[in-house]
Amino acid sequence: MAASTMLLAAAPVSAAAAPSSAPLAATRQAPEAPPRPASGLPQPKSGLWLVQLDKPSLMAATRGTGARAGRIDARSAASTPYARELAQRQDTVVDEMEAVLGRSVRVAHTYRNVVNGLAVALSADEAAQLSGLPGVRAVVPDEILELTTDTSNALIQSPAVWEGRTAENVGTRGEGAIVGILDSGINPDHPSFAAVDGDGFRHTNPYGAGRYVGVCAPSHPQHKAICNDKLIGAWSMVGTDARDDNGHGSHTASTAAGNRHEATMTVGTSTHKLTVSGVAPRANVISYKVCMALGCLSSATIAAVDQAIADGVDVLNYSISGRDDPWKDLVDQAFLEAYSAGIFVAASAGNNGPGPSTVAKTAPWNMSVAAVSHERVIAHRLDVTGPTPVPAALTGIAAVIGEGSPNPPIEGAIRYSGAVDADNVQACLPFPAAAFSGRVALLPRGGCDFSVKVKNATAAGATGVVVHNQYSGPPITMGALAGTTIPAVMVSLADGQRLREHAAATDGPVTVRVDPGSEVLRDGDWTDVVADFSSRGPSKFDMLAPTVAAPGRNILAATMATKDNPAPYAFMQGTSMSSPHVAGAGALLAALHPDWSPTRIRSALAVTADRDGVVKEDGRTPADAFDVGSGRINLAQAARTGIVLDETAANFVAANPDAGGDPQTLNLPAVVEHHCLKVCTFTRTVSSVAKVAATYQVTPQAPAGARITVAPTQFTLAPGASQELTITLDVTGTPRKNWLFGAIDLTTDARHAPDGQPIAQAHFPVAVLPAAPDLTVDKTALSSSMDVAQNETHTVKVGNAGGAELTWRATGDGDDCDWPTWVKVAPAQGTLGAFRSQDIQITLDSTGLDDGGVFTANLCLASNDQDQPTTTIALELTVVPVPKIEVAPKSISARQPAGLVTSQKFAVRNAGHGVLDWRLDDPDAGPDDERIRLLRDGVLLIPNSASATRGVMAFDPQTGKQIDPQFIPHFKFDPTSNLYTPFQVIAKPDGSGFLMSDQVNSVITEHALDGSFRRIFAPAGGVDDPKIMTNTRGIALSPRGTVLVTVASQSNANSVVEFDADGKYLGTFVAPGTDGLKGPWGILFRGDDMLVSGSDSDAIHSFKKDGSAANARFFEGLSWPGQLAEMPNGNVLAASWGSGSAPGVWEMDRDGKLIGVYTPPGGSGYQGVHPLGNGNILTTSSKGVHEIDRSGRLVEVENDKGAARFITHVRLPDLQPCVTPDEVPWLTASRTSAGTGAGTSTEVTLSMDSTGLAAGTYRAQLCVTSDDPSNRLSTLPVTLEVTDQTCAQVVSGERRGPLPVNGGVTCLAPGATVFGPVNVAKGAGLIALGARVSGPVTATGATVVELTGSTVDGPLSVTGVTGSVLIVGTRVTGPVSVVDSRTGGTPVVVSGNRIDGPLRCVGNQPPPVDNGVANTVSGPTSGQCRGW
Repeated sequence: MAASTMLLAAAPVSAAAAPSSAPLAATRQAPEAPPRPASGLPQPKSGLWLVQLDKPSLMAATRGTGARAGRIDARSAASTPYARELAQRQDTVVDEMEAVLGRSVRVAHTYRNVVNGLAVALSADEAAQLSGLPGVRAVVPDEILELTTDTSNALIQSPAVWEGRTAENVGTRGEGAIVGILDSGINPDHPSFAAVDGDGFRHTNPYGAGRYVGVCAPSHPQHKAICNDKLIGAWSMVGTDARDDNGHGSHTASTAAGNRHEATMTVGTSTHKLTVSGVAPRANVISYKVCMALGCLSSATIAAVDQAIADGVDVLNYSISGRDDPWKDLVDQAFLEAYSAGIFVAASAGNNGPGPSTVAKTAPWNMSVAAVSHERVIAHRLDVTGPTPVPAALTGIAAVIGEGSPNPPIEGAIRYSGAVDADNVQACLPFPAAAFSGRVALLPRGGCDFSVKVKNATAAGATGVVVHNQYSGPPITMGALAGTTIPAVMVSLADGQRLREHAAATDGPVTVRVDPGSEVLRDGDWTDVVADFSSRGPSKFDMLAPTVAAPGRNILAATMATKDNPAPYAFMQGTSMSSPHVAGAGALLAALHPDWSPTRIRSALAVTADRDGVVKEDGRTPADAFDVGSGRINLAQAARTGIVLDETAANFVAANPDAGGDPQTLNLPAVVEHHCLKVCTFTRTVSSVAKVAATYQVTPQAPAGARITVAPTQFTLAPGASQELTITLDVTGTPRKNWLFGAIDLTTDARHAPDGQPIAQAHFPVAVLPAAPDLTVDKTALSSSMDVAQNETHTVKVGNAGGAELTWRATGDGDDCDWPTWVKVAPAQGTLGAFRSQDIQITLDSTGLDDGGVFTANLCLASNDQDQPTTTIALELTVVPVPKIEVAPKSISARQPAGLVTSQKFAVRNAGHGVLDWRLDDPDAGPDDERIRLLRDGVLLIPNSASATRGVMAFDPQTGKQIDPQFIPHFKFDPTSNLYTPFQVIAKPDGSGFLMSDQVNSVITEHALDGSFRRIFAPAGGVDDPKIMTNTRGIALSPRGTVLVTVASQSNANSVVEFDADGKYLGTFVAPGTDGLKGPWGILFRGDDMLVSGSDSDAIHSFKKDGSAANARFFEGLSWPGQLAEMPNGNVLAASWGSGSAPGVWEMDRDGKLIGVYTPPGGSGYQGVHPLGNGNILTTSSKGVHEIDRSGRLVEVENDKGAARFITHVRLPDLQPCVTPDEVPWLTASRTSAGTGAGTSTEVTLSMDSTGLAAGTYRAQLCVTSDDPSNRLSTLPVTLEVTDQTCAQVVSGERRGPLPVNGGVTCLAPGATVFGPVNVAKGAGLIALGARVSGPVTATGATVVELTGSTVDGPLSVTGVTGSVLIVGTRVTGPVSVVDSRTGGTPVVVSGNRIDGPLRCVGNQPPPVDNGVANTVSGPTSGQCRGW
């Protein structure tokens, strides 16, 4: 949430229209979008984020009508069990946060009475990821919000209530009511908050004598004895002293409920004694400090509201800024729950006026208060002294001294800035030297700070400065003039204009004097002028805001203590000052009517407010409902109201537009319609609070262009009765241009008793805007970057924000519109009813854009929106041809005798686009030798998720010693985020790399064996997919080689999901919630089952190894088990987080019987566990990696640099290093690099020379490096098996004529052709690899006959071979006979051949085999080969 902006209306104001005071400046706040879980949100200055949970708060769970008589006691026996349940769930969520983040978290506030949530110290990225935790409804930033009386009481007629001119002739000054002030603290030493007021009235503490809350309670850890029977509590929610350190809080508190007493004010050389009083001077006060130097924190405000409910306050004042979004703003939601507790809330409307739709705190359960002026100032007297005669209007002018300015006198000739420099009228730039030499500078307000104006005038020689206001109303105190050296005063706009005109019309200098003394000056024209800074409506919702107005200019009240004065006073202005007037008024009505709900109080103040005579900031134009709501409050009338309007908290919740609700349906004392389509109808229900029957006349006041009818037009209300009014607005034929303002008057001549007070007249404001279509799009620019022949579809929401039907179509026609062929839109046109929307898909397609480049277009949507007939969506497509490498085959193997050179081919194909640059001879390809050794021998890999040390650590599986803190360095695969939580790493199924789960990003990343990042392995597409997995944790390989991941949130919550070896999602391996699985973490496959730990199910579950069904639970009663590991003896180790169960490591036997619990000293948050070869246990926690023994004794801290996660033993015994062809003596390559075009292949011939090689198997791993961004390295394993034969003769090329083989082994090299018969004599041998014989082959008594991949055009006869017979993949055109061969332990192999003739096998020992690969024989098979 954000911190609040105290619409700081402190005594001084800035030169601009909106008031401000150092160090907290008011800023204009636009309506905000709904909270979104994205790391793009800025980090709040407080460092806090508000985590709202999904269960309702205590107030929401017991939500009633909001009637004060049914107030909820947060500490009652009925409330305690649910509050305890909320507390337990909040504790669990904190544990889950710490598990996700891998660190402890600081909780600044917990909220249970309101909101149900926590204020937690997080980074923006952490906050974005925590939004997916189970039970978390929203995570929003703490907001910094701004801080936003004697004569004023007469204006709002507070004395009428004090003196008993009320419906029942009973007076009150607020006795018994408790007013809570959410602000900058309080000055407890000020007489405004003394136990005895200036009239001698002694306050009564409603808690009982000597009982206080907050720091005043003796039990409070920061106890301060600053309370009394008036000030019964003081809290600081921001960690500082509860005393006021700004002045704002004391001012608002004393305005609302300060004691009546005499104040002494010194202005200039004059001292004035004034009687000051809060509106409810005998109410009790509790201060809640929610503001500090950087601003007002929404987190602290919510905590204060939570506490105020427990303290039993009746009224809250909130003179702090906000926004127009009550159903999303958590501060407003806290106020809604305060309403449920029967608390009336007054809030400042904001200081961002006079522009439209600047109003804040618009919730219908609050009272949003605008500011008007009153008639009095204490000012110096400014007189024009010459030339004479002086017009009367130019004498006795009220001139208000600036804060920190030197005191008058000011004397001299006055000179207007516009006469000095027409381009620098506002004096915001330096003037020419001596431009005001010896003169008094007359300057207009606006454009820059007052101090800038005064310093510029001083530098130009001025002896004094007179600033005139730029809006009507009284002059105000200029702020931040400390350090200026000449006196500066402000006069009103009217007086300033008269001075300017007189100076311009007078020949010669016009002299002025400002006296050093001051006077109390009054001007009736200043009364009820809307302050220029006061924020205006309309709200974006169909509700009236501001609700009412109250005095907010030149308000005299208490302020903070200074070194020299413990009880000073100050004049302040702002809606901060108007709001406490309404808070005090609410306290008076609450004291008069203890059974009234907050909405009854709200409506009584609204329907009786004064609207006549209230004018806009120009001092002439009548104010409308968006300026002052129902009008300026009038307590004399509110106390005599005969009708009120009531509403329930449940209806406020149901009116949420985002949930399908309609604020128009709320029973509020106003009618607002943004989109009236010809005729619109509303209902309002008024209820009698008079004790007599009264007849009301209903009289609409319709504006031009509208007709208002109300039924009934007359009604009589008995005491306690209600009447529904049907209100119809007809704007048929009126164009949508300006708001139309009207009213509904309810008048009666009845009295509250025959001789009692007259029942007050009532009225409802009406504001209506005729409907028209209004096209909106949620995206005005789309961009994609992709490879050739790809496409990306963007969803754009086309909406109709208007109240009339909208028709639209996509088009490329018109200026600056184009619709190229690479853009597709579906649907391309549509019709939308009022407030409807539809999604359209805009697809950017790079097909045919083979050369790449950047392509732009402006797609237009044409519509019947009269204000904007064409809406443009800017499109940008960046096409980057991306190569994709494919190496085929995946491996190469050869079997040959010594002394032979064979060759095989592989192809490097570019299956992508552009040019693929690749090479075989990169000497740095692949992991280094030491890494190869570690992975062959085995290593423990542990992710570290701490931001400063993020990556994967490596440890020795025997001793637990750390080998490498960055075995796999962290790679920032998502440039938009700084939050990554690597959780567990495993080897890929084929051993070619690593897979790592990332808990908060909900993806599986793939890394090469050298630790470099390759890609997002899963989900497919490279981005998280909540439909597949969110809050991912443990990762493992299934028995069938698929990848399994535990999932805790979203669609597949509480399941184990499955991916194939390429990252394709296969479905759930263990279905969600099977066997009550909740909060799964670790996976362990054992001999006959699969174990999964469940933190929220407090169990270790057992499933069948295929995940299809559950077995009996392996273990129950362990709260928050983490990783599981199997020991050599079959026992199971489980890491225990320590939330509800002993932290550390739990050991069970193979059947789940508990063997022991090993708790290291001072530890918690344990997640990973693995048995070491030395008999000890390696375990991980948020504090690092620790070695413990089986008694729980800490043996050694192996790593203390971050949050360690799950432990995986990775061992790749067959791992080979990358070699280049020139590093392998028996291998040569026809080429080692190339640039391969799109869709083409480059062929490489590998030659394998077994000359001089001993019998055995030789291996080399060639590595193809390339510029394929998703696969920088492709491995090509090459295996050469050298048999125990050696070629005595090698035949290559063509040989014509017979080939006798009489001794040794003759080898036919690949590609060799013999045209003639081949005869192998006794004791000789023949090996043919990919050769051809055009003639018969006969071998009798040979030592070896091996024909592989060859062709024999004739019969093949093998008889009496004494060594080996291997006929594989060979085509024989003729009969094949294998007879009487004795091959020892290796049988004759006749496999995968094509024989065009009979096959006869007789007398061979052992019998021939086909190795599972059938032969194709066209003739009969017989003997040992029968049936083949």
